Amino acid sequence: MISRRNIRVKVMQLLYMIEAADTLVAFKKTVEELQKQLDKSRELFVYLLYFLTEVARYAEISAQKRASRNLPSEEDLNVNIKIAVN
Repeated sequence: MISRRNIRVKVMQLLYMIEAADTLVAFKKTVEELQKQLDKSRELFVYLLYFLTEVARYAEISAQKRASRNLPSEEDLNVNIKIAVN
């Protein structure tokens, strides 16, 4: 989900790019340019969610591997996996 704050930031960035540009020809399609920036933000958000789930999955797998050793230590049996639970 893209927040209102993120939209405002992207609009201000686009306005600054237009103001700083030497020619106005490059930014005739400002709405399309804004949509591209918002799409990139959405893709980044989805990637971050995916990465977070992968880290949580890795924590669970690592804890299971450590607990299934032949001679697990006390530390191996009590691995903190709060990130996977949350």
